[in-house]
Amino acid sequence: MIGLGVMGKSISLNIADKGYSLSVYNRSEGDEARIVADFLAANTAYTNIQGFTRLEDFVHSLEKPRKVFLMIKAEQLLMLLSTRFFRSYLKVMLSLTAAIRISGIPHEDIICLKKSTSIL
Repeated sequence: MIGLGVMGKSISLNIADKGYSLSVYNRSEGDEARIVADFLAANTAYTNIQGFTRLEDFVHSLEKPRKVFLMIKAEQLLMLLSTRFFRSYLKVMLSLTAAIRISGIPHEDIICLKKSTSIL
């Protein structure tokens, strides 16, 4: 799971409740520095969840066949595209792309989801 917003957290816990092993990642810059640590601390009963703040470590933790849920709010993406924060976001996405290439994950193993909104 990439992205531990409200929806990413809920889906992660739902997956973990079903007994699946799960790796979670969230960027750790600025206000998001403690997202992964706080999520893991609030959910210590889940021994099947691993948290990561480095994309490379996250990608290497995935078992085959690999599945990645990318949870990005559409309104956040639009905000990022229209502000100076776009560079930071782009850097994270390029790092993810590089980590996926290094790991040799076939593109068909990647599932991308986005939150539907009515902002457009």
